[in-house]
Amino acid sequence: MSGTSSAGNPLGAGSLATLMAASLLKADTQLKNPYEAVALAVHAGMIAVGFRLIGLGEDHRIGEFSKHQTPGQQMQ
Repeated sequence: MSGTSSAGNPLGAGSLATLMAASLLKADTQLKNPYEAVALAVHAGMIAVGFRLIGLGEDHRIGEFSKHQTPGQQMQ
């Protein structure tokens, strides 16, 4: 590893710590156990890289989604 700076790295320690702190302040809550800390870190990582969970019903297929919207396109 070359240095501890996370500038420009969305998965760097500084970026994740900032997102984690913001999430805790927004929810106005405290972590109750280590599992919640791990979940918060994973959540921050997904937010940092722009992950979106797209729910599909039983009648929908992933192919149908790609016809209407590309995976990188932001939902309104």
